[in-house]
Amino acid sequence: IFRMAQPLNDIGGFLVDINNLLIVIERTIASTKLDSRYESSRANWTALLACEAFSVCVALAFAYLIHYQRKVVESASAIVALGIVTIIVLIFCHLYSAHRYKRLVGVNEKYQMREVEYLTRALIPACIVNALLRMFSNAMVGFFFCVFVILINIKMNLLVFRIILTINAAQWGMLVIALHQ
Repeated sequence: IFRMAQPLNDIGGFLVDINNLLIVIERTIASTKLDSRYESSRANWTALLACEAFSVCVALAFAYLIHYQRKVVESASAIVALGIVTIIVLIFCHLYSAHRYKRLVGVNEKYQMREVEYLTRALIPACIVNALLRMFSNAMVGFFFCVFVILINIKMNLLVFRIILTINAAQWGMLVIALHQ
């Protein structure tokens, strides 16, 4: 059971990282395209479902690479890089929305831009903690595998790694909810 649960746990962790980037991209687009019909605008279900399908495919690909191709270092490095790119785009989006808010005059547009700014402000700490926990867990696993492979039970090491990633997935939502105004 543990062998089958490992890829599922990783898929969930990767979905957090990929969806972070997609949310940031969506907020960036929202800050550049304010809709004057904000109250009556509908969700673009085609784009939403396509993005989620993309997220699931990428998460499945990473889980496959790690568990069946043994490309652990490459996959871990790609996920950390994804987290760093997410933070950079997020900071850009936050600064842009804060700057643009000051120049807007319409109440509806100001409200929309303020919402983008508030959400990006809440996302910044959550994404930073996410990236730091991801880096820490990857470094921990790498260190234990390289140095203590004989001395420490590898299953216990992987269990700690999975616990950290589960906490990481939970903290993201809690931090965003707590910090969003």
